[in-house]
Amino acid sequence: MTSDFSIYLCTWNVCSEDPVESLVDLLNLNSPERPDLYGVGLQEVHAGPHTAVADVFVEDKWTKQITVILCSKEYARIKTIRLQGLILLVFAKRHHLPYLRNIESEYARTGLGGLWGNKGGISIRLDAFGVNICIVNCHLAAHTNAVEERIADYNSIIETHSFRDEETANILDHDYVFWMGDLNFRLTDTTRDEILKKVTQNDFEALWDHDQLKKAMTQELILVDFEEGCLNFPPTYNFDKGTDDYDTRS
Repeated sequence: MTSDFSIYLCTWNVCSEDPVESLVDLLNLNSPERPDLYGVGLQEVHAGPHTAVADVFVEDKWTKQITVILCSKEYARIKTIRLQGLILLVFAKRHHLPYLRNIESEYARTGLGGLWGNKGGISIRLDAFGVNICIVNCHLAAHTNAVEERIADYNSIIETHSFRDEETANILDHDYVFWMGDLNFRLTDTTRDEILKKVTQNDFEALWDHDQLKKAMTQELILVDFEEGCLNFPPTYNFDKGTDDYDTRS
């Protein structure tokens, strides 16, 4: 792989909404430099029984719109996988296509004890310029007190995904693993007012002390040996639809 090969990842729980009019910000299209690879992970795309059959034959609106946009900018969609409301799309610059090999996908249901795909994980792996890469999109168990269930979901995804290449048969066998999605971990042992105060002050790192995921990672219960990026954005759960206002419901 060339030393300047770049990957852009984005994740969004779209809450069963149709695509917004512009996806420029989501895909970072105003950047002067375009990535070599895109990985787009979505959760809660329309996934009711009335859409399940139709989606076998017709692409969902999110996949269609993102594909049209990126393919118009000299990208090719190299793989897509969907598990009910979970979608993972991977695109590469067209001139890289001859150097991509062994593209596979996997999925794991974790809802209702592994019987239902409303929660779970999907992954796409590939070899790019001789380096193996795995991208995972997940939606873990909800609710504040379900930390153990979220950790169990993570372990189920790790244990279930199996690829054909013996050298990289499992997710963690790859040279690079990128994990994203709606992990559903919450802020605890603090108050809403204190959280809003820290958000107003842009003091996001102070909130890490209350982050269930950060605590679990410190205890090596999840995402062992993974490195989380800088925390330069406020909490993403949850907002009034169509606004930047945190949930104002009583």
